Amino acid sequence: MLVIGNWKMNGSLALCDDFIENITKTDNIKVIVCPPLIYGQYLCQRATFAVGAQDCSQFMSGAYTGGISCQMMCEIGVHYVIVGHSERIKHYNESNDIILQKLERCHENSIIPILCVDGENKETLKRQMDFFYKKAKDAIIAYEPSYCIGTGITPRNEDIDEMLSIIKSFGDFKVVYGGSVTVENIEKLTAISSLDGVLVGGASLFINQFNKIIKVIST
Repeated sequence: MLVIGNWKMNGSLALCDDFIENITKTDNIKVIVCPPLIYGQYLCQRATFAVGAQDCSQFMSGAYTGGISCQMMCEIGVHYVIVGHSERIKHYNESNDIILQKLERCHENSIIPILCVDGENKETLKRQMDFFYKKAKDAIIAYEPSYCIGTGITPRNEDIDEMLSIIKSFGDFKVVYGGSVTVENIEKLTAISSLDGVLVGGASLFINQFNKIIKVIST
């Protein structure tokens, strides 16, 4: 099972130290924390959990001011990258073609992408998976309905299970759910038999809450 934390544009060295010192360790849970990349090397050098990034450049190298390549991430010990998050699409106008290029860069550098798919409905999800799945065979797929991110809303378990089943029909993917995952709803979410883990947003900024989610997932 997977527990992935996405700090988004939050965090500090103090928060990094809090996680390094106090993270819950279990044999049956893979914990991946995705901080702002400025903290990536610090965590990679000190943490017992895996460290991911929240985005990567679609380019290998070159005159792309502000870009961070997958090769650079590999050099500091980052082995996972969130790709195609709805906030990147909303605020940075990322297209499916750009996301596809990022998947290719991850593959070339042996980085495991955490590919976010929205799937407002079944047909939309099928179109997304049909577009991405050939380049995402080594990816973790995160099903994140955009209307749930940061809203406190989660779909019914039956609806999540149906969407995860659609994703898994395209290949042998590990599929996690994201979108307002909290300590209050994590036990309910673990009842979904097709679930391989969770992608946690706001609750991943608080070590006590994150540890509670790890504990519930691990039992």
